[in-house]
Amino acid sequence: MDSEYVGTGYGNNLDDDGSSRPKRRGVNKERTAPRRTWTSLEEEGLINGLKSLINTGWKCDNGFRNGYLPQLEAHMNRVFPQCNIKAEPHITSKLHVWKKQYSTLVTMMTKSGLGWDESRHMVIVEDDKAGMNL
Repeated sequence: MDSEYVGTGYGNNLDDDGSSRPKRRGVNKERTAPRRTWTSLEEEGLINGLKSLINTGWKCDNGFRNGYLPQLEAHMNRVFPQCNIKAEPHITSKLHVWKKQYSTLVTMMTKSGLGWDESRHMVIVEDDKAGMNL
C-alpha cells in the first residue's frame, strides 16, 4: 500500500485518543530520541565531503556512484568524531531537504520580478507583484 494512511476513515480507523484522524503507518509513538538538528559546521562539513567526492571521481553524469553514502559517513566521522551522523537516515535526509529547497529556489527564480543578491546570498523582490503567482 503506497499511502501513509491506513483505511478510509470508516470503522476502526480512529486514532488511540478516539479522534477521527486517520492512523499513520510507521509512526513510532514511543520514540525516545529527538529529531537530529544539524549545526552549520556539520552542514559545511557535509558540503566539503561532497566536494571531496567530486574531486576524487565519485560524481558521474546523473549523480554519484553507488557507495558514495558510506564514503560521506566516513568523512563526517573523521571531521566530527563525536557526531554519530549515519548515512541512513541523517545524510540521506539532509540531501533530500537540500534538493527540495533548491527546487523551490529554482522555481522562484523563473518568476519575473525576482532576483538574486550575490553579496547577501538571498532572493530579492524587484517587482512587488512578483510574488503574487508563486
